[in-house]
This record gives sequence, C-alpha cells and structure tokens, in this order.
Amino acid sequence: MKSLIIVSLVFSLCTAYLQAGSVQIPSQVKQQIKAAAAEKWNGNYEMQAFMIKNQSEAYQEIMNWASENRTSEVAKGIFRAAQKKWPGNYEMQMFMVNTQVEALMELARWLAESKNNSILQEIIIAAQKKWPENYEMQVFTIKNQVDAYNQINK
Repeated sequence: MKSLIIVSLVFSLCTAYLQAGSVQIPSQVKQQIKAAAAEKWNGNYEMQAFMIKNQSEAYQEIMNWASENRTSEVAKGIFRAAQKKWPGNYEMQMFMVNTQVEALMELARWLAESKNNSILQEIIIAAQKKWPENYEMQVFTIKNQVDAYNQINK
C-alpha cells in the first residue's frame, strides 16, 4: 500500500514540477534578495544583478512548486525542510526540493523491486524509520545496505 502511495505521489510531484506558472514576488522578499546580494557582493553590481535574477527565478519556481503540491503532505514536508535549512536562499531550497523529488522517484523503484524480496523490504523499512522525511538519505541508506548485503552473500 505504501509503495502505491509513493508512486502516485512521485507522479503528482513530477507533473506539478513540469507545470510552469509565474508567481508574484512580494516586495519584502525582493528587498531581502537585494539586501543579501548587496551584502555578499558589495561593490560588484554585475554579481549582485546575477544573484538577484537567480534568486528571484528560484523564488518563483519554488513557490509555484509549493502551490501546485499544496495538498500533498509529503510535498509540504519537503518544502518546510528546505525552507528551514535554507532560509532566504531560494536557489538552495529549489535544489533541495529537486533532490528530494528525485530521491522519491528512486525510492519508488526500490519499493517496486522489493515486492517479492523480504530482505529488501526490511532494508527499506529500516531506512524509512531512520530518515522519515529525508528521501535522499533513505535512498543512500538503502543502496549502502543492499551493497553490503550483496558483498556478504556472494
């Protein structure tokens, strides 16, 4: 049942990610982005403009993604974790979201493989317990455990 939920979630997350839409950037966010660029690149206006452009685009992308996935509890968790880890850095938030969505897709593949493999099911369950909302770490743990299991049982 859990694998079906994850597979359908992956589909909806990927579909929403591919849908484009323009999000209006609030003035306080624009000011925060400009202030961060000025602080980081004091006197280097070319780099400030570059950072402002990239952060503004990333803000729009992440807010569009969050809006499209507002009904998914898993997506909300991914979004909250990205905001918490990278406050005000919208490029890194979007990077983290992308990484987590890619990991969810890989996790769905592992879950499909585990249907008739009790050892793999145990490994997946342990990884999910250890890293409940970090899909990248779940996949990392699963790969390492499977590799170690295969080495032991050659």
